[in-house]
Amino acid sequence: MLALVPEAALFYCMHLPVHEVRYNSTYGVVRSEEKYMVVVAGDEKIDISVHEVVKNGSVKTLSTFSGCDCGESKLDALFLSLLADIVGKDVMDSFSSTHKYDLDDLLRGFKVKKKKIRPELNEHVSILVPASLRETYFKKNPGKRTTNVISLFKYKDQVTWRCDKLRMNAHIVKALFDRCCKQIVDHLKELFMHPAVKEVSSILLVGEFAESPMLQTAIREAFNSKNVIIPEDPSLAVIKGAALFRHQPGKTSGTSKSFFLVAAIDFGTTFSGYAFSFRHDYMKDPLNISTFNWCAGSGGLVSLKTSTCVLFDPTGKFYSFGYGAEEKYSNLALDDEHHDWFYFYRFKMMLYNKKDLTRETLIEDDKGKKIEAIKVFSSAIGYIKDQLLNHCKKQTTGIEESDVVWVLTVPAIWNDNSKQFMREAAEKV
Repeated sequence: MLALVPEAALFYCMHLPVHEVRYNSTYGVVRSEEKYMVVVAGDEKIDISVHEVVKNGSVKTLSTFSGCDCGESKLDALFLSLLADIVGKDVMDSFSSTHKYDLDDLLRGFKVKKKKIRPELNEHVSILVPASLRETYFKKNPGKRTTNVISLFKYKDQVTWRCDKLRMNAHIVKALFDRCCKQIVDHLKELFMHPAVKEVSSILLVGEFAESPMLQTAIREAFNSKNVIIPEDPSLAVIKGAALFRHQPGKTSGTSKSFFLVAAIDFGTTFSGYAFSFRHDYMKDPLNISTFNWCAGSGGLVSLKTSTCVLFDPTGKFYSFGYGAEEKYSNLALDDEHHDWFYFYRFKMMLYNKKDLTRETLIEDDKGKKIEAIKVFSSAIGYIKDQLLNHCKKQTTGIEESDVVWVLTVPAIWNDNSKQFMREAAEKV
């Protein structure tokens, strides 16, 4: 079963007690017969749609709108551009192409910082610099120290680089957020002029980028007359809502009434994850939903989602997915042995508004080599599915695949062709 991302998020918020939601007013969290603008602040895009919660607890989609390309990846690009200003574009280009895994580590460290950068922050922001970036700088600038480059930099006296620490004045980093947040706010203001949106009084903000206090504050301040709803775990609202979705009466048609658990897969552009909910747990406490902690990077960062990347060996056989694929491919690249492998990253974007999508459609890897798109998607879904089942079996013995009802999230803005492709990729597993 496919679940639309915004509907799953709304469904999750229906079950939340008020103390687990940050909002502007004294309204309830989500009420029936109300209309909501759902803003999914994701990795690449900000997807926006309008929905109505009807009396029986179901969600009706009223309108979907093209989102702006100012998700988390836009912020990452601005951050990397800032680093290129500091160390030199030639240094960053060489580092990015040669040390892919360290680049991913750098961005993961920045991702953690995103949750700590607030409008009122006045302290310096410290970023851990990979040793390979320093080594690349020294190779490109023999005889120079890292302190020398700062003295010539346009942010002199505002940035310091000593050993493995890059320290920047807070306003420099906040300016990166401001650029993204302004673009999002301006887009929402434009949409609120639309007849289908003008009367909507509530905004639900979810997604990876919704974890940012900078974005949360920007939305609240720009729309202080609206009821702005932000769950405490906005990046997990969709996947947890999908796990709840199938438990509802009327949502289990075509499946066995004796199902044991609902398993939800959130297949994101940059990050993916899963959640599951046992039937007996749901009856006692609907919010008793299990997720998985993935271990990411050399620093052992724990994340509730893994990166959406797939690696195939030179014969075209599936090798790995997620952080494991990142690490393996980076090691191959360091030894210059990666050329015959197939590495796919952020490949989900091809499904946006692609009308001629078929089972025979090919997709290019990072070097331009092609494999059937459905093979890439089904391999990724299959890996997450296996991880989820193994996780469930560790909690409860005797679980069979027939005991599970599966839910896969898809953006509301996708056309029917893209949704059908995703359904077929899942069925192929």
